[in-house]
Amino acid sequence: MSKVCIKDLISQGNAIRSGVEYVPAPRNVIRTFSVYSLSDSGEYYRWKELSIRYLRLYYPAESERFIKCSNEFEENHHAPRYISNMIGILEACEDIPSDEVARLMDEERIEEEISKVQRLEEEYLSQSKGDMINLSTPAFHEWHAEACVIFDKWFYPTDEDWVAFQNIDGSGNGYVLKHEYDRVYSSYRKLLARLKDGRNLKAMHRPAINPSPNKTGNGKIRVFVSYSHADKKWFERLQRHLKVLSKYSESVECWEDTQLKGGDKWKMEIAKAIEKANVAILLVSTDFLASDFISSDELPPLLRKAEEEGTRILPLIVAPCSYGLSELSDFQAINSPDKTLADIAANDAAVERVYLELIKTIQTLI
Repeated sequence: MSKVCIKDLISQGNAIRSGVEYVPAPRNVIRTFSVYSLSDSGEYYRWKELSIRYLRLYYPAESERFIKCSNEFEENHHAPRYISNMIGILEACEDIPSDEVARLMDEERIEEEISKVQRLEEEYLSQSKGDMINLSTPAFHEWHAEACVIFDKWFYPTDEDWVAFQNIDGSGNGYVLKHEYDRVYSSYRKLLARLKDGRNLKAMHRPAINPSPNKTGNGKIRVFVSYSHADKKWFERLQRHLKVLSKYSESVECWEDTQLKGGDKWKMEIAKAIEKANVAILLVSTDFLASDFISSDELPPLLRKAEEEGTRILPLIVAPCSYGLSELSDFQAINSPDKTLADIAANDAAVERVYLELIKTIQTLI
């Protein structure tokens, strides 16, 4: 496998695609679909297997997309557009860092990008007058646009500092005081500092680099559960399993929003629970991914803790959803996105085994 080069896989894929030929319908036969043939089906299947093995080793998040496209290619009479999608996935992976050498190369490029952004910042700051900084000049907008391009490459969409920086408004015709500038632009300073020391970069965030969670000072595993109330039935089932785990293991403490009492400042209590957690169970569904509160108040601090403190993220996919498109796709889910709890709901024993697999994963952390 170490001798396989992604450029070779792309080249082989293009050769196979060039051998795909249209098969005309027999005389007097009307077809509602097009049929194509492969010049060498054995060569295709060898290339497919090698590509999947390569992707699973270096780009696991992309391997499922590749398999899906290959299934569509085979099920749709070898239509060329599907094998083009397969090759496109390989081409997209060409520029994604997959090992330590690529990461170090990217760090060198980061230094160049940081220097460019800082130079642009100096240009518009040089237009300041005394304690006032002009935020309405073309130089300001050029700097902000360039910084957005760079930060978008290296930080997750839900990152708190990245979101704050994007929302900075440079419109208007006035000036701002320097101390106000420093307060508003603190997110920019944080992002630059993190780029320089390599924290929270997309290129470094891979399932294999998810460290074991640090226990709290009293040696406990603290579990936080994030879910949409539309998925209450799956949450209640999880509650029962966590109750059994807590009953037989004093090292585990679980927190869910059902523990909130009347008069509690619920947002503050949730924030406190997230801060204490070193394991997070996410019940992922379309309702979960669409929740504004989850995406803005729960996921950003959890992802930050995963990066900086080793908090373990355990996604449990309860219903079909766009999991592969979300920022969670880098984390290994307890169950496959193609075999959600809703998909196997008719088989009660199978559902229970998925929950038990989740419990076993938590037990390994104790």
